[in-house]
Amino acid sequence: MFWRFLPFWKDVDAVHQLISPAWGANILHFPPIYCFGARLPFWFADKLISGSAPSIFDEQHPSLAAVLALVILQHAGLWAALRYCCSWHRALLGCLVMPTLQCDRAINNWWDIKRPDCDMGQSTFRRRKDRLLVKVGALTTDSNVRLAIESQIKLGSYHNGTDRVIKSALEEEGLPSERIQAESDKVIFRAAICFYETIAPLLIAVILREFAKGWAPTSDYRIALSGPLETFRFASYIERDPSPWSHLPRWPMFAILVARVMLKKAAHDWFIRHWQGVPILVWSILFALVGVLRFRRRALPLDALLIGLTFLGVGAAAYAATVNVIQIEKKLLALV
Repeated sequence: MFWRFLPFWKDVDAVHQLISPAWGANILHFPPIYCFGARLPFWFADKLISGSAPSIFDEQHPSLAAVLALVILQHAGLWAALRYCCSWHRALLGCLVMPTLQCDRAINNWWDIKRPDCDMGQSTFRRRKDRLLVKVGALTTDSNVRLAIESQIKLGSYHNGTDRVIKSALEEEGLPSERIQAESDKVIFRAAICFYETIAPLLIAVILREFAKGWAPTSDYRIALSGPLETFRFASYIERDPSPWSHLPRWPMFAILVARVMLKKAAHDWFIRHWQGVPILVWSILFALVGVLRFRRRALPLDALLIGLTFLGVGAAAYAATVNVIQIEKKLLALV
């Protein structure tokens, strides 16, 4: 796969994590250990290739070879982590930590309601949003949290305008600029908790239905395509308006034609698509059954069986922790 495809790129998230200089996004919003630790391969590779490289806390201009070095080291880190989890209690620790990390990443993407379903009129849609605002807003006395709730219902999620509304309110209060990002995250988190405190049977049903879709009909093929698809979307952003991305390195995968060809090639790649008809649920059950049968025949140690089952638990727990950010408009409408 390394020889057939260029590295895939996750839009602005990867820009803030790996390219931008040290600021609020890669210190408070994203895990700083990854953001700056992942730049070490850039530094070493470019030092070897060109003899110079910026500090990991400055804006980065890595070569494509440096990016490939990061990808290779990430895979090596995965292999090392698998070797570390050679006992079931260490794997269980990963199962407990992973949902916490996923929840932390999901805080700023909670609630997004922007358009009515095709069967719902605009006036009915507005009334339902108004009822939702009254219902959720009654759960807090904090004016900024209420503002965040109202903004998420009327404007959209954190990155669709709510962040600017909250930060403007905090600036008007005279909060020091260095504290605004952290306080904004606290406000949006408290607003998200208010939404969940209104939990209703319909909301639970929608969440469970979305959780089930991640197991079937979702397959390895759909997951594998997410990388080239995100790369193509980011290349499309650059093509439409290159000015915000003028500081980025001119890597070939950022060219729209290259990204389109790479997406088409991935969609037809035999290695990626040959199991597209087999849902994740079938693979999970098959692996679990094979492990249990081998254990019953004494061909598999108990520790190895528990490690395997725990890794399945890690995947299920991590997905359950993030499923609430999928199809959010359906979940909000279930509350009213």
